[in-house]
Amino acid sequence: KKSKVEISGIIKLIRPTEQPSEKFIKRELILTTDASTPYPQHISLLAVNKNTSMLNAFTEGQEVVCSVNLKGKEYNGKYYNTLEIWKITLIN
Repeated sequence: KKSKVEISGIIKLIRPTEQPSEKFIKRELILTTDASTPYPQHISLLAVNKNTSMLNAFTEGQEVVCSVNLKGKEYNGKYYNTLEIWKITLIN
């Protein structure tokens, strides 16, 4: 069962699309949360494959809500987490 999470914030950065392999495309979005506090958080979210194109409708500075699946994996004794975007909605 996938862990589904919603994260809201302001788009700080949308990186260009990358294609590390023939069957895998990815695009990173950096979302700033807690922007009005002394310690804003800059969260890396990832859109993959067909979901990379949905980021074309957004620009840096917009306030959004991202629906993500929390994914994790183990590789050579180290553990990695990914927040994979499956829906993004503009706030106002």
